[in-house]
Amino acid sequence: MKIFVGDQMYNTKLGTYCWKGLMSHKCVDNAGAIELLKGEEPIVVQPNEKIEIRVKSNLKPDEYNLTVLNEEAEKSVKIKKYIFSAPKEKGIYYYAFSAWWMDENRQNISNGDAYYAFVLKVE
Repeated sequence: MKIFVGDQMYNTKLGTYCWKGLMSHKCVDNAGAIELLKGEEPIVVQPNEKIEIRVKSNLKPDEYNLTVLNEEAEKSVKIKKYIFSAPKEKGIYYYAFSAWWMDENRQNISNGDAYYAFVLKVE
């Protein structure tokens, strides 16, 4: 997954994920977003700047969710067509993007899911 701010592209950190293949099922467990991003340089953005998320996959996720978090809490972020706005207040913001690829034939069954993390610095 990549983050785009204007024409600049930024990497994210892959956290926990599971994927079901034809012959196997693989899950990897990682730290939460804040721990995963320790030592990473924040992506510098302006207040209310538009940010686009691009998932590197032939298949787009069927469901996705974006949250902003700190040590005490997490809050859902409004995102539409993979685009959201940076916060209006200056500061450091940790984000988690969760995505699910659902089974077409079985209701509420996921073929895979992934959790990505990134950090923004609003100047």
